[in-house]
Amino acid sequence: MLGEDDFTLDMVGWNNLKPAVEKIFQNDVLSGAMRKDAVIISKKWFPAAHIDFYVAMPLKRDLICIGDASNIHQYAWLNTTRKLLQKGDDAYCIVPSINYFDVNKAYASLFITIAAPAVVEQKRNGKACRRFYIYRLQDYPGK
Repeated sequence: MLGEDDFTLDMVGWNNLKPAVEKIFQNDVLSGAMRKDAVIISKKWFPAAHIDFYVAMPLKRDLICIGDASNIHQYAWLNTTRKLLQKGDDAYCIVPSINYFDVNKAYASLFITIAAPAVVEQKRNGKACRRFYIYRLQDYPGK
């Protein structure tokens, strides 16, 4: 995947993600594609911590991690202070190309619909260096 061998991307470019994600969120709410209170989910503490700090907190969205404690680390405790998924809820999953995983496989049992992702491309020196895949997960059946 794009950028996966570039460790410098762990520390740069995250602050540029928020405006693009905010626009996607706003358009989704206006079109009725997603609920206004959709949370952001992740399956690992990294990149969740960066997405939380640079996107979720500024946009006043809860980010929760779904997985075992060895993968979600401190989010096992942070989750208890945040909005947990309720029946009918929607969620976003933001996946950087350097930490790519199959969202459909990971969350198929947790959501009725998983829409194709919007893609935000990050550039450095005029060339694409990383992509962020913003998945729309709709209609949590409650479990």
